[in-house]
Amino acid sequence: MKKVVLLGVLSILIVLPSLVSAQGTLEDYQTAKKFLNSNLSGLVYKMYVDPNWVDDSSQFWYKNTVRGEDEYILVDPEKAIRREAFSKDKLAQALSKATGETVMPNALGISNVKFKDDNKSLVFKFNEKFWKCDLTDYTCEKINMPEQKNWQPGMSPDGNWIAFVKDYNLYVRSVESGEIKQLSFDGVQDFDYATPFASVRMMIRQGTENVKQDPAVVWSPDSRKLVTYRLDKRNAPKLDLVQSVAPGTIRPHHYSYFYPLPGDTIVPVATPVIFHIESGKKAGG
Repeated sequence: MKKVVLLGVLSILIVLPSLVSAQGTLEDYQTAKKFLNSNLSGLVYKMYVDPNWVDDSSQFWYKNTVRGEDEYILVDPEKAIRREAFSKDKLAQALSKATGETVMPNALGISNVKFKDDNKSLVFKFNEKFWKCDLTDYTCEKINMPEQKNWQPGMSPDGNWIAFVKDYNLYVRSVESGEIKQLSFDGVQDFDYATPFASVRMMIRQGTENVKQDPAVVWSPDSRKLVTYRLDKRNAPKLDLVQSVAPGTIRPHHYSYFYPLPGDTIVPVATPVIFHIESGKKAGG
């Protein structure tokens, strides 16, 4: 019996160093930490474009933040023009003069930006007040705050419609009358409309695989159409996750969710779809 125990102890002592080595060193973890999203965001720039459409035209503007400096870019796809939307230096000087505060050109601190008068003027929010600046002579004046509707997920730009998903299909509801229009009729489980993948963090936070999330829709500037996708997850393999210590219980909680891996022959496929709100017609999908 003593020999058996001794052999068991020796086996553990032999295996332990390899296990410790497999876990990695502190230096390995510190190196890996550098590649977390929160740390990479300050090293990689101009990866995403979040378009803000100019009225009902094909023009849009977007904002970049590069090494702590904001830049505003105006794009005209029809003319193949991409340029600085306005002079940050001149706007900062004009806003400083109008407000009596020191405004830095590389961090203007403006929001709710709208281009007006054929891009010759700019309306925005600064320090909880709305301003209009002429971009020809760079003079700014305070204006009355426009009427604001309480924004909700899936709301159209004009504030008249709210998109939502029910029973795998896409609907819109009139804010004024409450009228509901069903836009899609063939949505089924794992082949549904406007429903993004549920993240692990979201599932754990809500404690379920069937999470509540905002509809994945993008409205046209005139609120007459919206674009979304239909995601086909049928027969796609899932990944299993076990939450060892779930809140309120000593038992682990199991989650199963779609997660494509290298070598999978079947993966979820998204098909773009456009809906015309007034007629209910669908294009694509």
